[in-house]
Amino acid sequence: MLSSPHVFFIFLTFGLAITAAVIFGKRGFDERLLYVCCVISVLCEGIKIFFFITVRGSYDDGAQYYLSKRDLPFNLCSIQILFLFIGTLVKNKKIRESVFTFMMPTTIAGASMAILIPTMLVEFGPWTIINYQYMFYHSMLVFFGLYLYITKPIEFNIKTYIKSILMMLGYLYFAIYINAILGPGSNANMGYVTKAPMPNLPVFNMDNGWIAYIFTLIASTVVLITLVYSPVLIKKLIQYLTARKKKV
Repeated sequence: MLSSPHVFFIFLTFGLAITAAVIFGKRGFDERLLYVCCVISVLCEGIKIFFFITVRGSYDDGAQYYLSKRDLPFNLCSIQILFLFIGTLVKNKKIRESVFTFMMPTTIAGASMAILIPTMLVEFGPWTIINYQYMFYHSMLVFFGLYLYITKPIEFNIKTYIKSILMMLGYLYFAIYINAILGPGSNANMGYVTKAPMPNLPVFNMDNGWIAYIFTLIASTVVLITLVYSPVLIKKLIQYLTARKKKV
């Protein structure tokens, strides 16, 4: 998995995401940047759809120019497009708060994991348009999550931390049903709740059966969101200990 091209894309994508987040984050939250991200996400999804229709459709479903069920946009990073548009176009404060609460940690953690587990690179090779699209799109998601965290259009606190975990667990629950609706013959693996993203992964594998795997996935979700929120949690802990010390 950690081939030379993969290492190259890791440094490139994270470098671009972090640099852009720092540069644009210093300017504060700008609504116009949300529209730019919406356009990028639609273009990236369009490239992916046309690629899969012409490449995967024929051998997955027996009919060329047909989008395979496993390529429907129900994976976590694909469904972020919907949340991105809601967060951009809907001005209701509560709805936007819920959307950004979900997106901030899941774009950072989820897209980072996608870059580290490069399914498109392994399946189609590093120097293909689908891998470029895959890496660029996930880099944009990492940027967006960091941008939200830096500019703080909403307050990220203990409440949003818990809400983020619950919403992500809700998505995994939803993904199980989506995979069931699409059927076992579709090879759908939305949310990677059916099987591991790739064979021979060190942690996310089926070596101990599906139940052990799904609990590993759930635990990893909680750990990753906690890591994203660690600056917030540490700050709150320091404030609590300081206040308690003053009382004593």
